[in-house]
Amino acid sequence: MNLVDEFNMATKQIVRNLKFDCDCYVSTFEVNIRVLGYPDFLFSGLIAGHLSAVEFKKINKKLAWYKDELLKLAIDLGNILHKAFNTETGIPYRLINPSNGSPFFFDETNCVACGGTFVLEFGALTILTGNTSYIKKAIEAMDFIWLSRQPNTDLVGSMIHIYSGQWINFRSSIGSESDSYFEYLLKGYAQFSSYQMLDRFSTHYEAIFKHLKYNHGFYDINLNKLNSSYSYTLDSLRAFFPGIQVMYGDVDEAVIYHNIFHHLVKKHVFLPETLSFDYKIVNADYKQRPEFIESTYYIYLATQDPYYYDIATETIDNVEIFLRTPCGYASVENLTTFKLGDRMETFLVSELFKYLYLMLEPSLPFDLSKYIFSTEAHIMPKSNGSFSKPGRKSLGNLFKSNDITYKSPEGPDADATAEYIKINYLINNLWKQYLRVSSEFLERKSAILRSSPLFNNYLLLKFTNLAKNQSSTFVGSIAQFGPYISPSNILVNVSVSISDPLDGCNEISGHPTKLNGVLVILRGRCSFIVKVKNAQNAGARAVVIVDDQAIAPYSVPSMVHMSGDGVMNESEIKIPSVFVHPLQGSVLASLINQNASIDIFDTYTCSLVYE
Repeated sequence: MNLVDEFNMATKQIVRNLKFDCDCYVSTFEVNIRVLGYPDFLFSGLIAGHLSAVEFKKINKKLAWYKDELLKLAIDLGNILHKAFNTETGIPYRLINPSNGSPFFFDETNCVACGGTFVLEFGALTILTGNTSYIKKAIEAMDFIWLSRQPNTDLVGSMIHIYSGQWINFRSSIGSESDSYFEYLLKGYAQFSSYQMLDRFSTHYEAIFKHLKYNHGFYDINLNKLNSSYSYTLDSLRAFFPGIQVMYGDVDEAVIYHNIFHHLVKKHVFLPETLSFDYKIVNADYKQRPEFIESTYYIYLATQDPYYYDIATETIDNVEIFLRTPCGYASVENLTTFKLGDRMETFLVSELFKYLYLMLEPSLPFDLSKYIFSTEAHIMPKSNGSFSKPGRKSLGNLFKSNDITYKSPEGPDADATAEYIKINYLINNLWKQYLRVSSEFLERKSAILRSSPLFNNYLLLKFTNLAKNQSSTFVGSIAQFGPYISPSNILVNVSVSISDPLDGCNEISGHPTKLNGVLVILRGRCSFIVKVKNAQNAGARAVVIVDDQAIAPYSVPSMVHMSGDGVMNESEIKIPSVFVHPLQGSVLASLINQNASIDIFDTYTCSLVYE
């Protein structure tokens, strides 16, 4: 809009008045997408505002005073949000106190979108500062969500426990609580040229079409009951999906899906908040959500069809006719009566008006091709752009990979194992190596080792009941003795059983088919290394040791790093071992104890995922 005077005034107001000293709990997710990318001054904000200020400074002397003040505020806020990520899974706490950076420890769950929507904003901070700790935190959270996907569908749930890694809500959807996770995988590829992110998005996209697609759109399903829909309503947030389809290149499907929402808009003037799957109103609110116009914008860019231009002009007319008030634009409490509410959402200006303006005004004060839009439509720098920190290689190089192949492991499941495993080495330790299994292998519903990009001293243990299509993922610490598992000796379809005796301090007994797998042993009475040696003598291939110390309610469990006892020679240990806290151990025990028969044990597999 080239409103440089107004932008200059708003920027000065932010620099003078914005403080992060509120002694209150705020949403980590919302603060990231709205404040780190967009405070309530005009349409620009901390990161996007900084980028805009730098651009305007080139063409207008009124911004000559600007010396990265918004970026400094963004760094301060990024450092506060950074503290929310100190969890075992890397997925952040849902709430944080900005005055001291303390998370709300009483809430240990978070949604997939809330935990997986940081890579653009944190990536921008890394691009602008050269500090890779920001992007690393965002990537760790996305990686854990990816590794927690259901192996036989490649779908994710909607709510996850940030310490145990267990799915709390098994609803799989493209709508609320999941939407921006998919969006940031694809936009993360665009921002960093990360083919790993593109590959992950492609995997999810194929799974969505295979398991969620129906004639008129996309169902929500329960990951535990794949043949039945999870809910019978759909939210307006999923109107973002046609825009993602356009960015992915699937324009034909985007046009079809977008047309459904346009018919609803023509019928109701605006898109209702919630609908049934036969498109009848369930919740008649209109909260000024921008997703439908966002998708309209991307389809218009791709097709240049005037049909979509007309949608934009119709929307502007309807906003003026139905929403305009003396002091702004109101939301609608009920689209059947058009009773207005006493609320104006920030994303009305930051997203809805912005996309409408971009469709109707082709000339802009600076080139948008250097940027990518965040989920709140804020401009974020690409890693190969002019905003990369001077003297440092473009972050795009961090995601370039070399292909190395390994032959499949031998064993009873070798026929179901991928012939080759792809490892991408990513420089500067931003992402560690990862192992990706071929689609043919996943279709066989088997289990495979993947190298985790998450932790230096931790493993992910994924226990899967293939018979019931259930899986649980745990985080554990690697013992300081014994071998690391390498790509040449990965464990596939290994049975899991509980040690007898439970503490593993004496000779371990049991059926040979049980012992030739992973043994779960309780901490206590003897050293860690003695337990692992007894399990090794019994024929176990790996050991999981569960902490015996009770966890106080709402406390944060600490992870123990197992070491030798100074007596036994550590070189005698030939099998790997990992330590998990009691909460994870109780879940694991309940899984195994669902049926004590050996046949059920044989269907449990332990995929040790490690770095």
